Amino acid sequence: MPARVTKLKELAAQLDLSITTVSRALAGHQQIALKTRERVTEAARQAGYVPNTAARTLVSGRSGFVGMVLPIRGPNLVDSFLGEFVTGLGEGLVSHGTDLILAAAAQGQSELSVLRHVVESGRADGVVVTRIAEVDERLAYLRQRNFPFVAHGRLLDTDFAYNWLDTDGVHAFGEAFDMLYDLGHRHFGLVT
Repeated sequence: MPARVTKLKELAAQLDLSITTVSRALAGHQQIALKTRERVTEAARQAGYVPNTAARTLVSGRSGFVGMVLPIRGPNLVDSFLGEFVTGLGEGLVSHGTDLILAAAAQGQSELSVLRHVVESGRADGVVVTRIAEVDERLAYLRQRNFPFVAHGRLLDTDFAYNWLDTDGVHAFGEAFDMLYDLGHRHFGLVT
């Protein structure tokens, strides 16, 4: 097994290829022959080479991360639904070569200030915003910055369009009501 390689230059020398060719091969550029891309990828794997994220960010202008701000409100970091949401989001992003970065908004700290830091520091290429409020300063900020985002939840009355995802509560609760009603129940309550 070859010695551990920590720099792109070392990997290129080991393969007797130019740094540019190795870099493009690792990035999956189509102008590099498939055989060369496979050779470079396998050599990098065997040598334990991991690209320098800071260098890659400098060159590409992309961090490779999607950010999300989690408000810490007491001893439990997240509720069970949000935990499942974050897990699914992370798995989905990783399958597309992007990682999820979480930023915590401590109790008493505004989510907007943490979000601003994530955006303005260049830590993320986009963000996911949760717990959408009727008047949401986070969405206004992201729109004003023209920063990519997806909202978990949506505003019904807004003057701008944005990407969102949500559960179909009307349909889900309607089915639950129908099932309980068919079972003979006539008194209902909702605990959230």
